[in-house]
Amino acid sequence: MRKKVLLIIFVLSIITPFVSNILLAREFDLSFLILIPLFLISLIGLIVSTRKITKIETKKTSIIYKIGSLSFVLIFFLTYGQQIKLSEYFSYQRNKVELKNIVGKISESNIAIMTDEYENLNGYPINNWGFEPEYPLDSILAIYEIDKQEYEDIRIILKSIGYRCISKSEDGIIFLTKGGIIDNCYGIAYSQTKKTPIENNCGKIIKWRKIIDNWYAWTTT
Repeated sequence: MRKKVLLIIFVLSIITPFVSNILLAREFDLSFLILIPLFLISLIGLIVSTRKITKIETKKTSIIYKIGSLSFVLIFFLTYGQQIKLSEYFSYQRNKVELKNIVGKISESNIAIMTDEYENLNGYPINNWGFEPEYPLDSILAIYEIDKQEYEDIRIILKSIGYRCISKSEDGIIFLTKGGIIDNCYGIAYSQTKKTPIENNCGKIIKWRKIIDNWYAWTTT
């Protein structure tokens, strides 16, 4: 019975980091607050279960478990980039209906940049917590001839799929920002040009990787 429990802990400790990283890494902002504790718990579980299993197994089997444990840790780090690629793909697949909807709406809109909350629209701070002049939302909508319901529809979709900002470049690339700090951001983009952009509203683009069709994952610095 004890051996079965240890084997379950051993297997779960191996599988959990891979599965959680693929499913959660690009699912929402600050996902690392969940992933890092999971990785640490899995590592501790792997170390403890391996040590206890080796005490009750033969010498030959014990060596296999030790090598297996080290191998899976090494494989996790060596395949980390591939895991992130899968996470980006699954995140797109889960939200592709909403993503296509929001791209269609903003492509025909006069909105150049907006956030999921009432913070910024086309560079005008709607609510900037008193640090800069704030502008009434209705005034900005009127200036750019943006329909309020259209704006609200885009904002609600943006918020529902966990993206913080959407922007449109001069050459028509639509960037959706998932998360990040200051200018170190990441997200997804829709581009018909298929050309790698130099920068967006968040900073200089250092990663531009195709997910599927005209959809790309990006990172800035």
